[in-house]
Amino acid sequence: MFWAAYGRARTDSVVMGRLDNFLNLYGFCRNTALVAFVDAALLYWSYRWNGGPEVHLHWSWAATAVGVGMTFRYLKFFRHYAVEVFTSYAHGKDK
Repeated sequence: MFWAAYGRARTDSVVMGRLDNFLNLYGFCRNTALVAFVDAALLYWSYRWNGGPEVHLHWSWAATAVGVGMTFRYLKFFRHYAVEVFTSYAHGKDK
């Protein structure tokens, strides 16, 4: 169903503009979440097994919080992307 809806959405430039915007936003959020989780793991590893300063533990918790928040933002924009595709399919006019 998605591919049929996406095929119709590609024919409308206004819808494709909105889809490109959502694609950019959810791509940014996904990449930021991944980097935050990797940073959190590295900072925690530095604190726990390398005898790093305690500030690394605090930064790892902050990076984990950023990663979780950006993951939810990613899912939000991914949902908006899918809703826009299906809405344009449901309310689009056949040419």
